[in-house]
Amino acid sequence: MLITGRLVALAALGTVLAWASTAVALWYAAALALLFAVDILLAGRLSAIRIVREPSTPVRLGQQTPAELALTSTGRRPLHGLVRDAWVPSAGIAPRAQPIVLPAGARATVTSTLTPTRRGERAAVEVTLRSYGPVGVAARQRRVAVP
Repeated sequence: MLITGRLVALAALGTVLAWASTAVALWYAAALALLFAVDILLAGRLSAIRIVREPSTPVRLGQQTPAELALTSTGRRPLHGLVRDAWVPSAGIAPRAQPIVLPAGARATVTSTLTPTRRGERAAVEVTLRSYGPVGVAARQRRVAVP
């Protein structure tokens, strides 16, 4: 679980309420905690996402090749979030993270471009998935090794 900038902004707004009344600030903090809990519960389950790395073609130094990840949702809730395909820095992946909307039971492909800056074989490290709740104040995050 992680908090987003929206929750931090709402909490900062609560500090203004603290000037008005302590009771109001406590009620506001309780409402934020409830909002956080509901947002986490309604975020798409990351364990319901299956990831398969499509094999990439060999590439020469300075040339480009696509790196594709196939994501399949087996859950009942949609996934609104981010996918980050982590490679070693010399693999030159761009973009590092991509937003994704994956409806329940759907399949999507995320494509990045590899432009190696050194010779030799490069291996993908892992894939990080982040699923935001419907309000966007909280998210679930998981790292998965995808060879």
